[in-house]
Amino acid sequence: AIEGDVQQFPRGFIRSYTQAPARDLFFARGIGDSMMPTLLDSDTLLIDRSHTELGMNDKIWAIAMEDVGAIKRLRRLPGGGLQILSDNSNIPPQLAGEDEVHIIGQVVAYIRKV
Repeated sequence: AIEGDVQQFPRGFIRSYTQAPARDLFFARGIGDSMMPTLLDSDTLLIDRSHTELGMNDKIWAIAMEDVGAIKRLRRLPGGGLQILSDNSNIPPQLAGEDEVHIIGQVVAYIRKV
């Protein structure tokens, strides 16, 4: 289940990460260690839903595959298909057809508790 509420943030803070309209932005909490050391378990991620086209390899994306959400790096392969990458070296890359991966949005920032 997805739960949410509206939070207020200064426009300048948000604009330092993206120019997307507020309706295209949401925060999500990461779960797991697949993107360590870049992202840690329970980091809060700012996701920009106005960016859903893979225009540059190796950016971090919020994706869904077979109704399962994930935060991963994506790389378009020559000849078609995608390589789905975790930053954790213990997790091997996955291959998928572009039609198997739904890009929800680009991760443009993270917030971490200290």
